[in-house]
Amino acid sequence: MKTPWKELIARLGPSASGDEAIQRRTRILAMAVLVFFLWGTGLLLLDRARETENRIALAAARFSSLAKTSQAYRALVPSRAAGKAISNPADPLAAASEAIDRLQVKDRLKSLSSSSRGVSIELEGLGQKETLSLIRELKKARLAVTAAEIRALPLGGKRSLSVTLLLGGQP
Repeated sequence: MKTPWKELIARLGPSASGDEAIQRRTRILAMAVLVFFLWGTGLLLLDRARETENRIALAAARFSSLAKTSQAYRALVPSRAAGKAISNPADPLAAASEAIDRLQVKDRLKSLSSSSRGVSIELEGLGQKETLSLIRELKKARLAVTAAEIRALPLGGKRSLSVTLLLGGQP
């Protein structure tokens, strides 16, 4: 009984023997496959290098655009309301007091105080438009509202707001 391996070797005949010519052809074939593999790898790397160069050029263009936009943004002058100078954000209490004076709501001011957390303002009897105007004026004075408590109170059949704000300076 012959094993399947022996039958296969017998059918292959001379090609399965250790002939030196066949070994040489096998080496040449292996070298050709290796050369084509290296050539393909080289082409792939060249393509990747071109793609990387394109990405670098695109990134440089984007960075240039960003730098121009940043310079234009820095060149903008802060808006000033009707030629009035913006108050010094180093003194938020004075800035808040000036904003309240400009809006003429000093008669509804319940308290104005300063603490380590910022400036606290408490106003009563404000309407919605007056509250929004107050916040706009404080923003113009470079004061940010860090905390707020707004309550709606009925006052003479009309709804009015009681506003308590904690303010801090903006850079």
